[in-house]
Amino acid sequence: IFSQISGPSGFIIDNNGDFSVINLHIKGNYLNANVGYLINLPKDEPNSGILLSAGAGFMQHRIDIIASEVTIPQLNGEYEKGYDQLTYGFATKQFIGYQYLVDKNRYHFRVGLEFNQGFTKGRRTWDFNANRSALGKRLDTTTAFKIGIIVPVYTKAKDDEEFFID
Repeated sequence: IFSQISGPSGFIIDNNGDFSVINLHIKGNYLNANVGYLINLPKDEPNSGILLSAGAGFMQHRIDIIASEVTIPQLNGEYEKGYDQLTYGFATKQFIGYQYLVDKNRYHFRVGLEFNQGFTKGRRTWDFNANRSALGKRLDTTTAFKIGIIVPVYTKAKDDEEFFID
């Protein structure tokens, strides 16, 4: 990512003439709304089975550049934005998995695969590393294996009856 400003050894020189330590982290946000359908398997358990869901929303991500304590002029202020590759745009999500939620058992879980697609666009005018405009369209995809524990909160016993009298 820093090929334009690093030396032959691959390191960047800071203000003191020393090799600088740079850490890169990805930062992002994903906001979406989902709808889903549960195919009951086995039929006698209404809350367990194959879970299918889909959603749409907004995705944003960038590279967070964390440099050592010493100043690196090439990565200060507005120059850092030329390397962070900020993108955002419309996103979709799909999930297929199995949900186990049975009244007789205290163990409840969900497991499956999630697929995300981000139809994003670069938001910085220039990418210093590629030495070109960074405003192009992108397709950002992720695939994740997900496991979740479900903790049900019951407010009353199943046997409780309610009577309303005028």
